Amino acid sequence: MKAEIERCYNAYKPKIDDLDLAATIFRTFGKGLIKKGKLSPDGFVQMAIQLANFKDQKKFVLTYESASARFYANSRTETLRTASKESCAFVKSMLDPNCNVSSLTFNSENNSKSLC
Repeated sequence: MKAEIERCYNAYKPKIDDLDLAATIFRTFGKGLIKKGKLSPDGFVQMAIQLANFKDQKKFVLTYESASARFYANSRTETLRTASKESCAFVKSMLDPNCNVSSLTFNSENNSKSLC
């Protein structure tokens, strides 16, 4: 067993060494301010991920987010689809220089939106 663990470690060591990670502690605001704006902190972060990914990759991707279905048998999880027509339109509006971002809203609860 010890030899197998060492073999696996040596196989993955180059991948570990190739990983770059940067972390920033964000203290400007937290979930309290997001909730005060009547937004879901989780939805807010998902939209931030969609925006950041689009700015970096110039395309939309489906991200995986598990959702606990605790009221279902055996506590299974469901997958949420965070890329929708509405979220894509929101991201594009955020990047539109002609859009007044202060008037842009997105309500993930009922997918209503006011986009430029």
